[in-house]
Amino acid sequence: MDRSKGMLMAGLILLFSSCSKPTESNEKTEVSERELKALYDEVIDIHDEVMPKMDDIMKAKGTLQEKLDTLVEIDPENKAIPELKEVITDLAEADEAMMDWMRNFKPKDEGENHQLVLKYYEDEKVKISEVKDQMLSAIDNANRMIKSGPD
Repeated sequence: MDRSKGMLMAGLILLFSSCSKPTESNEKTEVSERELKALYDEVIDIHDEVMPKMDDIMKAKGTLQEKLDTLVEIDPENKAIPELKEVITDLAEADEAMMDWMRNFKPKDEGENHQLVLKYYEDEKVKISEVKDQMLSAIDNANRMIKSGPD
């Protein structure tokens, strides 16, 4: 009986000590999950930074469309018309790029293959960064045109 109590006690000690000590595999998993979470957060931060600029795109597009309509009506041969059309198109394409990215972005489960999820988030970071650049460039060009005003 003492022997079985001793074995039970040794088994419990072994069980509790193994539960309290993180294994190397558990530590790697925790690091991997933090790495994925950090990369996911970077992707979302970029999105969140430029998403409010969708309003700027819509306002600039509306302002330039009014200028274009007026210019076409009063001076259909004006040299600024093609440039106005191009800037309006750039704004529309930037808007659509963001909408496409949001439709296609699919957050991944933690249980999926770590390397594949990491690659996915790295690719998405590149994509949303390109969308950001496209949006900011289109807005800058539109604002320049709005301020200078085509004549």
